[in-house]
Amino acid sequence: MYDYESDELYCHLVELVINVEGGYVNDPNDTGGPTKYGIAWNKNVGILQSMGFRNPTDIRNLTQEQAKQIYYQKYWITSASNRIKDKHLAFLHFDTAVNCGIGAAAKCLFRLSKDPRYFEGDGKNLALWFQLSLEYVAHRLHYYTGCKTWAHHGRGWANRLGNVIQESVQLV
Repeated sequence: MYDYESDELYCHLVELVINVEGGYVNDPNDTGGPTKYGIAWNKNVGILQSMGFRNPTDIRNLTQEQAKQIYYQKYWITSASNRIKDKHLAFLHFDTAVNCGIGAAAKCLFRLSKDPRYFEGDGKNLALWFQLSLEYVAHRLHYYTGCKTWAHHGRGWANRLGNVIQESVQLV
């Protein structure tokens, strides 16, 4: 497992994601199955079993620290959020990976006019990052509206995205 505690940006952003995700839920309309702190059993069986969780009901015992470890390994590193120099766009991408999946987040990233993982700048070109963030939000909205469960989850997803945008603007 990775050591996430030395990654200051991640430690700040994961708190925001966990606050949005909340505690334990088991929504029958959610294909993720039983979920705690946004860690869905059906999407993380292997990782959870490697941590000693044996069945879906065990996820009720997941701690925030364990959730942060999973987020770091599976979503922050794997999505390459850690390689995006602008913290606002990194947060948006990280949250997309968590909420929509790594594949959907990758599609949003690949559809941008410039790939922020390889941009040579120092992350301080505000006009560029603002443009990329707007493009990213548009791609995420298109992803949401194309989902089969949009009628059931769409309002919550749109609210979440609005909250992520507001939180992103407030990042110092």
